[in-house]
Amino acid sequence: MPPKGSNSDCYYRGKTKEEFIQIVADSTTLTQVANACGVANYMTAKKKIKKLGLDTSHFTMKGIKRSEETKRRMSKSKMGNTNWKNSPRCQFGHEQSEETRKKIGIKAEGRMTGFKHTEEFKKQTSDRMMGNTYGKNSPGFSGHSHTEDAKDRISKSLVGQMAGEDNPGYIHGQAMVGYAGTGFYMIKYRIRERDGHTCQICFKTRIEEGKELAVHHTDYDKSNADDSNLVTLCNRCHSKTNPKPERQAYTQMFQFRALFLLIHPVSDLNSLAA
Repeated sequence: MPPKGSNSDCYYRGKTKEEFIQIVADSTTLTQVANACGVANYMTAKKKIKKLGLDTSHFTMKGIKRSEETKRRMSKSKMGNTNWKNSPRCQFGHEQSEETRKKIGIKAEGRMTGFKHTEEFKKQTSDRMMGNTYGKNSPGFSGHSHTEDAKDRISKSLVGQMAGEDNPGYIHGQAMVGYAGTGFYMIKYRIRERDGHTCQICFKTRIEEGKELAVHHTDYDKSNADDSNLVTLCNRCHSKTNPKPERQAYTQMFQFRALFLLIHPVSDLNSLAA
């Protein structure tokens, strides 16, 4: 058989297109076609047949339908056989014996499992990477300043992609407004203390959150630092209050809460709970 691609007339595995068509016509299965072409897997031959649009209606196993009796006998013969969970090869819920574990461990010795580089190799790798485009040397470093032309192109590319007024959390000019007062950090601390360092929606605590909780402006006006306009929320609930469609409902809920606390201060509620 001539090597693949050695003849310009070769179509598949040393066979010309005419020879391949004849092989398909003389065969009754894809396996026979593959064997005639000298290959073990018939999938490539199947693709070639499809590409040429050859007729395979004479193939014996194409579209064969088994009788109900045959299906029943096949099903009965497989009952109790090693299928899925019954298979000895299935590892689902299977525990290896100590002997098997030792064999696996011995076989895995010398591979990358638990492998540690030597200090010399680490130093060589570090020296080799010096000066490459990593970290601050990367052109994509966060401290990189784009040119005005690049900024303009980025801005145009983001039009209609959740940018500017198309963003559900957008309020014109709000990002440029600072928080009221120079001591807003102290105000946030006081609000967290007032709310017991607990989210006022899901009641997750600071300990459960693993960090300080957020302080939310209920009227979405950052310049309004009145205590009645501030509430403690976890990060998850805080993110839920930001989309525009939800803001009115959350504002009304927090206004009702502020009115309730005005009538029933937290200190009174704590004393009743005690």
